[in-house]
Amino acid sequence: AEPSVEPSAGPSARPSVPPSLEPSAGPSAEPSEAPSLEPSSLPSLEPSPEPSNIATENPSTAPSVEPTSLPSQAPSAEPSGSPTVQPSVSPSTVPSLEPSALPSSRPSFSPSVGPSSTPSTTPSSLPTAGPSEGPSNQPSEGPTSEPSVEPTHLPTLMPSSQPSHGPSSAPSGSPTFEPTFTASEDPTALPTSLPSVLPTGAPSQLPSSGPTLEPSFGPSFTPTLSPSAMPSDGPSQSPSSRPTALQSEQPSTGPSVAPSVLPSSLPSFSPSSAPSDAPSMPSLEPTPAEPSSAPSGVPSSAPTASARPTLLPTLSAMPSFEPSTQPTTEDPPSLVSAIFSSDGSSISLTLRADTDTPTPGDVAGDFACDFLLFTELLGADPRCRWEQEDVLLIIPDGANGASILPFDVLTLRGGIVTVGDVLAVEESVVVEEPDVISAPELALSAPATIGICDTATIVLSATDTGGREFATLEWNFVDFVCDDQVPEDVEAASRTAAIERYQTLADVRSYEIVVDQDVAPGCTLTFEAVVRTFLGGTSDIPHSITRVRDATPVILIDGGLQQSLLRRYETSLSIASASLNSTCEAVEDLGTPTFSFELTGVDPEIEGFDGSFSMRQLLVPPFSFAASTIYIFNITSTATTATFSGASTQQVEITVGRGELIPIIEDGDRIVGNATAVLLSACDSEDEDEESFLPELYNFSWACEGCSDAQVLPTGLGECELSLLTDSVSEAQVFVTIFDPASNRTATEVTSLQIRNQTLPDVTVSVDGPLPFALGLRFSRRQGFAAIDGTITPPPQSPDALLDPVWTIDGSDGSSIALSEAAFLSPSALTLSVNLGSSAFAPGVTYSFTLTALPADGETVIDQASASIALTVNQAPIGGQVVSTPTTGGPLSTIFTWTTSLWSDPEQDLPIRYSFAFEVNQNGVVLALEAGDFQLDTTIEVRGLPSGTIDVFATAQDVLGAHSRVETDIFVAAPLETGPELVGVIEDFLDAGLDVATLEDDSEEALNVVLISASQYNSAVEDSLLDDTEARNLTGRIVAEALTIFDTFNGSAELVDPVISTFAAVIDESADGCGLAPDVILDMVTEIGDGLLQAVIDSGVPPSDDTLAAVLDVLGDLSGCGVINTSEQTGAAPIILAFTRAMDQFALAAGVGQIASVVRTFEGERLAFAVSRQTAESIGEFAPSVNVGPTVRRRLSRRMRDLQSATNTFSVSFSSGIGDAA
Repeated sequence: AEPSVEPSAGPSARPSVPPSLEPSAGPSAEPSEAPSLEPSSLPSLEPSPEPSNIATENPSTAPSVEPTSLPSQAPSAEPSGSPTVQPSVSPSTVPSLEPSALPSSRPSFSPSVGPSSTPSTTPSSLPTAGPSEGPSNQPSEGPTSEPSVEPTHLPTLMPSSQPSHGPSSAPSGSPTFEPTFTASEDPTALPTSLPSVLPTGAPSQLPSSGPTLEPSFGPSFTPTLSPSAMPSDGPSQSPSSRPTALQSEQPSTGPSVAPSVLPSSLPSFSPSSAPSDAPSMPSLEPTPAEPSSAPSGVPSSAPTASARPTLLPTLSAMPSFEPSTQPTTEDPPSLVSAIFSSDGSSISLTLRADTDTPTPGDVAGDFACDFLLFTELLGADPRCRWEQEDVLLIIPDGANGASILPFDVLTLRGGIVTVGDVLAVEESVVVEEPDVISAPELALSAPATIGICDTATIVLSATDTGGREFATLEWNFVDFVCDDQVPEDVEAASRTAAIERYQTLADVRSYEIVVDQDVAPGCTLTFEAVVRTFLGGTSDIPHSITRVRDATPVILIDGGLQQSLLRRYETSLSIASASLNSTCEAVEDLGTPTFSFELTGVDPEIEGFDGSFSMRQLLVPPFSFAASTIYIFNITSTATTATFSGASTQQVEITVGRGELIPIIEDGDRIVGNATAVLLSACDSEDEDEESFLPELYNFSWACEGCSDAQVLPTGLGECELSLLTDSVSEAQVFVTIFDPASNRTATEVTSLQIRNQTLPDVTVSVDGPLPFALGLRFSRRQGFAAIDGTITPPPQSPDALLDPVWTIDGSDGSSIALSEAAFLSPSALTLSVNLGSSAFAPGVTYSFTLTALPADGETVIDQASASIALTVNQAPIGGQVVSTPTTGGPLSTIFTWTTSLWSDPEQDLPIRYSFAFEVNQNGVVLALEAGDFQLDTTIEVRGLPSGTIDVFATAQDVLGAHSRVETDIFVAAPLETGPELVGVIEDFLDAGLDVATLEDDSEEALNVVLISASQYNSAVEDSLLDDTEARNLTGRIVAEALTIFDTFNGSAELVDPVISTFAAVIDESADGCGLAPDVILDMVTEIGDGLLQAVIDSGVPPSDDTLAAVLDVLGDLSGCGVINTSEQTGAAPIILAFTRAMDQFALAAGVGQIASVVRTFEGERLAFAVSRQTAESIGEFAPSVNVGPTVRRRLSRRMRDLQSATNTFSVSFSSGIGDAA
């Protein structure tokens, strides 16, 4: 256990198998012939003069302080954790497979013949005198401080992240595939024969003496200080943003496509044979010869010696010191840049000045890009919108043929957009790739465990792919293992079959694979999907599937077993599907199963979370998780039949990321007076990870450009306010930076103060309370109404001045919104109630809500003071497509699979959730149905669709509620059965569907089944496939089921729409005598009215326009039944009461007009009168409780007279709230 103090003079011929725990202080004079099998935990202080002939299998955990003078012939298989301080004079002939984590401070004088397969994390400070024959497979994280005298014959595939300070004296034959981000200080004496595919982010300080034979594809971001002695034969396709400090003696034979942004201070002595396609900024000194065909953006200080001017003028308003002898003939270039977004889903086109933001028909929002651009590379229907007056956002149609890539050319149509005050001509710009390319977000829908009879379909979905199909998609085999109970021959055969089957999938570009019986019971297959986008963003996602030896519940979790989210948003873990296979010989007929689900563990635990499932869904409230934490949820599913009970457990991994800090400076940009104390506050900023913002937990740092040097700028924890005294400057920019010490997050916001040289009123603006569907001041149009409060305080020298508040709404795209379009004022006019859900607000645009104080008497003694707050409209997911498999089928039998894909969210409000719906017009009756709630999975299976051409919709919604919709269509053939056989088919479908829905406690699914049955009934009656008795009986059954479901679930608001649609589907075809008993009709009318009223009371959300229209249509159909009498008139009361209560002051008059329009079509006079009377009474009760302005009052009066005219018998006294106006 303990070594001797001094070692023996010579070692033993054979060492002990285990070494002593600690080595002797000094080594023996010679090493043993063979080392111990395991080394001592620590080496001797000095090594033996020579190593043993054979290396130990594993090294000691730490090396000796100094190495042996000669290394062992072959190194140990695994290196020590740390290297020796001094290396051996000669290295081993073959290196270890992996190097030590840290290298020695100095390398050995000569390297090993071959390098290690993986380099050290940090290289030695000095390299070997000569390099190894070949490089390691991967480079070290950082290079040596000085390079080797000669480079390796072959370079590494990837370079180190930082280059060495100086290069090798001669370069390698071929460069690395990608260069280092920054260049070495000095270049090699000679260049490589071929350049790297991409240049370095910055060049070396001095260039190589000669250029590469061919130029790089793109230039470095900044050029070398001096050019190479001779230029390359041809230039890069695009130049560096700045030129070299000194010009080359001789130009390249041809120019680059576009010039440097800034030119060299002096031109080359001789110009290139032809100019670049676009001009650069000019040199300080002009060329002595002829001008280029196009000028630079600003003129040179002196013109060219030529008397001939350029064909195009310069951009600058400043002329040359001396004019050209002839005038220029064309307008300056309009396009500055076109850059892909990080995920490639959009392109931002920047113009050189503000434009008139033209759109087709001057319609705000999205428009077809071919109005402004040539769109050959942008797909079938690319969309554009103005985000700012000088920025056009382009969304290529990735689902339909978009093929534009970085370095492609985008061309603006001429004669449409005015840039500055010049009408732009046709012009092109090269599209640039983004600074940061984002990786796609991947999800796999797949079970972790399958039964002995099951197959598993693994479905891949992705977001942030740039709205296009994957550039590459590979399914890679990773591993195959079996438990101890599997015989070796069975494991070997199953492994061989799995490898042969799944390794070939690497070339299959499919969104799904199927795992079948190749995986033997007791074995686990592991594979991965690897995806690369067209911009090069790459992600991979692994998955393992285990086959058990008997039947087991197979469950799929919505969104897959690996999910990512932020703690700010509610999370739902939902069971997408559950099944129990009992169809193979190995498992007897188990019968119909019932399923239960239980959360059997969460690691780490969540305080106060009970984890109970409700209708296959586990809800986790917002802010339950901790940020930057990975949670493991164990979800156990139990399947029970008359003869079987079995359970399986799935592990769901939820990664909770870090949210953003969102600084908010109250009152926004302001116009203030001189010598005025202004209080700026960032105390109501937001942290996406916290339910409430506590300023004392954050560090605030204030800065000001344009403020007096005497201004105190606080910094520290909780310093969220700045008291600023304005001085005579015309403008000040105030910055606040918030730092979170707990997470090292930081964010900065700026506000502008326009300072007038007099004392002004004090104006402030703020949003009343946090917006529920918003992140900071970026809101979703799901928002509804919000109040923006303002204050106006007269200046001290005029405390009694009468000031009028004036509100304006201006967009960053140059638009202005009239208050009547989206807002109304409080009586004081200091509060602006804004309908943030109005279509007047365009996605992606920032709107400034500005309050200005104007003298009420019209005098201008007091200058205008104002304050504004800027709110940005959240952008909905973009791109997207929906595909149906198959696209044709039969009713009640064909299973359709609908898949949506190719979505991206411009502002990364992830995850995106999806819902599906369909709509079919059957003989004038529009049947619309939601096919499922919003879910993470991108696929849904649907059966029992109605006959006809069906529009299929997929909606994508981000976490703030912004959503977009895409559609396709399919065809469902009419049923082949007739008469009693058809009645039997519909009733069998109805019975089976209701059984499943009842089993799963799913009211919406139950109503879907009833609605589909009603649709099939509707088609059968239209096609005369049923006689009167069959039709009447089936109608009664369908209506009774709908009413039963509605009553069972207490008339909840979400059931109103499908119930109304069901009634509309069956009643329309039963108008002749209605086909229903009077008591059924009364039940229907009463249930509809009560349901609508309860929906409004419970949710506070008005019924949709479609629902209200359907209600009135049903009433119109029922009016022909001939059974409406005084007792039935009461059925209309709750309907109209719900209708009017759901209206705000904008919808009230329109709603009455809608009722009047329907009343005109009523055939039953008594129902018409009942509706009219109830409308008047409800408005009399409701209208006084809302703020009905004069304009609305006039509209309401007109609509009430319309209603009176429609009934002729209309006569009622209105309450005082609207009596005069009516």
